Amino acid sequence: MLDPQIQQEPEPLEKKMQVKLRRSERRRVSSSKYPGQDYITLTDNGEPHNFSEAMESIEKGEWIKVMEEEMSSLHENHTYDLVELPKGRKALKNEWVYRLKTEKGSSRPRYKA
Repeated sequence: MLDPQIQQEPEPLEKKMQVKLRRSERRRVSSSKYPGQDYITLTDNGEPHNFSEAMESIEKGEWIKVMEEEMSSLHENHTYDLVELPKGRKALKNEWVYRLKTEKGSSRPRYKA
């Protein structure tokens, strides 16, 4: 006579794979150091937010000059190589970030891109 446990059909795989999801019980706490009403934009001192704004600004010549310097520096340091994009691949998105730096002892700001 065969063992009755062997004759039983195995449990379906779906039933074995069901796992109860565990949900986090963590509570969200607002920052006491930086209350929501105290947030400010730190870049709002005449700096362009994007390329279009830089090209429409009065300081357009300065922004073009520093962008050319940055591109030249990247090229001279062999930071990257321009290659043809393989089929089915997407290029990384990049954007310019513009900053006006003020230094001690100088009344003229330094343009950075």
